[in-house]
Parts: sequence; C-alpha cells; structure tokens
Amino acid sequence: MFLVSAHDDIPVEPDAQGNARIRAEDLGRVPLVMPSLPHSARRAADTFAHTNGFDLDVIVELNSLSQIIELVSRASACTILPHAAVANALAGRGLALTRIVAPTFMRTAYLARKQTRTASLASMKVEQTVLNIVQEMIERYDLHATCLGHAPGQHDG
Repeated sequence: MFLVSAHDDIPVEPDAQGNARIRAEDLGRVPLVMPSLPHSARRAADTFAHTNGFDLDVIVELNSLSQIIELVSRASACTILPHAAVANALAGRGLALTRIVAPTFMRTAYLARKQTRTASLASMKVEQTVLNIVQEMIERYDLHATCLGHAPGQHDG
C-alpha cells in the first residue's frame, strides 16, 4: 500500500534517488480522502493505523475510485491505495506514490481451493487465468508485488 498524492503535493521530501518514503506514524498528519467503511481498503488502513498507535485524518469519504483519484490529482488530499489501483492513473494524472515504511503497509491477496476436493477442469482454467492476469499486471505496471501461485495441478512438496 502507498500514500498517493499529486506530484506537487508530496507530504515528504524525496531522497537523493527521488524516492519518497513516509513513516507510518506520520500518516496521521496527512489529510486523506478514503473509501467509507466497510470498504476493505478503508478497514485495512484503519487497522494498520490503530495497530501502529495513530488515527488517520480522513477529511473526505468517497466510494468511487475515479473520484478519489480526481480529488487527489487536484492536490486536495492524499489517499492510501495499492499500486495496482492507481497504475493507469500514475502517468496521465500526475500522481506520485510514497512508500509507507516503519513499518511497511502491505496487503495480501489469496486464491484458494479445497485440497480435499478434486478441482474441476473449469475451476483449474479459472485459477490459471487469474494467476496469468495477476502476473501480467505485475509485469505491465511494474507493481511492487509477487505472485506465488502454482499452475493448476502443481503442488508443494
């Protein structure tokens, strides 16, 4: 997860290599536009904040990703989103990603099926399609992500 801001509204100074990082505890001082509860991204951000001893300064709640990106691109506020959610908007909208550190804020997605049940050919095709799409997104958008999936029929061990 990253703090997303307009290029001219990054709340921290980038380092010599141009990489911006913000300490988790400093997120509480950044005005945010976030989805409302019970949106999973909002729940994850609130849980991360409370676990690390601070509250988020949510000044606007919007449930439309395009509206959140529009508001952020106008330097009205920042947001916390995964890289994949804003990959298309990064270049065209003048958005900047700031890595959240100390601690890092990560989310994990899972694709699971029962091992005690034989997978149908259709479910194996869906699984492979999902894994292919995830891998393609990681490569195409240079996402900070790793796909640990196995092709259907492969097993650990």
